Amino acid sequence: MFTFSPNYSIIKQKIYEGEKVMERIIKCVILLIASYFIVNFFINLVTKPHYKDFNEYEIATEGSKIEITECKNSYTKGYIKGNISNTGEEIIEATCIKVKLYNKKGDYLGTEYYPISYFYPKETVNFEVNYVYKNVGHIKIETVDKKLIEDKFKMFDEMDGNTLGYLELTVLLMNPIIILTALGL
Repeated sequence: MFTFSPNYSIIKQKIYEGEKVMERIIKCVILLIASYFIVNFFINLVTKPHYKDFNEYEIATEGSKIEITECKNSYTKGYIKGNISNTGEEIIEATCIKVKLYNKKGDYLGTEYYPISYFYPKETVNFEVNYVYKNVGHIKIETVDKKLIEDKFKMFDEMDGNTLGYLELTVLLMNPIIILTALGL
């Protein structure tokens, strides 16, 4: 007859070794999590632009009403958030919010666009326009007909045969999130 008599000292030793391994794993996980938060804190502290409220803008529109809800600016870049409402009685098929940027001396720096495809009567659309220009001192916001822009700069999209205006191409190329997504990063 076979009898099994466990050696309790060996079992206790194995349990003790297992507990030590678990302690090491837990310490490593806590250290990894703490390192993650510390590194992110310093990255945000160093790289985050220091935006300030910016009120040097002018709104010039016809047939629609633009209301700016937030406008912030740093030395090198900024953004404008707001709402645009179609105050007319007809559908506007293709319009753009055009943001012209000037420095403090009044010199032209550049233009950014926000396209709106279909804009129904009494409809309100939220928008956000980001820009990367140094030393912006004044902004002029207006609406323009998207077709006028497309007539000046047309490109043919061979993938589906549609006309791709310069505006959409610029928006796609200037948006870093779309570029990084396309690159698979």
